[in-house]
Amino acid sequence: MQTATMVSGWWFLLGVLCFSTLVTPAVQEIKEEYRLRRPTHTACRAPNKNCKIAKSGVSPSDRLLILKTHNDFRSMVALGKLKGFPPAADMRKLEWDAELASVAQVSRGHGVKNKHGLVVQRTPSH
Repeated sequence: MQTATMVSGWWFLLGVLCFSTLVTPAVQEIKEEYRLRRPTHTACRAPNKNCKIAKSGVSPSDRLLILKTHNDFRSMVALGKLKGFPPAADMRKLEWDAELASVAQVSRGHGVKNKHGLVVQRTPSH
């Protein structure tokens, strides 16, 4: 029963992360930065005129909740407490990535509902 609850929790979290719109401080700056790197990058495409976004952004408290939930699940996997998953040797704590959030915000404006429509290339900051 714990596995079923955990898996449904993962699906909930995945839904929150995939279908919520994420905060973007300066979409135009992001677009220009990626246009220089790769003109076909997701952040460079024009918004879908048929995609209506009622609200954008994730509040600081929601960011903390998303990270806490994700890290709690990762911790359970790392410690071998989730049935059906082997323990992890080196699973680091996740941190909020503003760049990734900005690209996700732009992709929501395209109406993309799955990863197959995304063209993303980025360099991790650390």
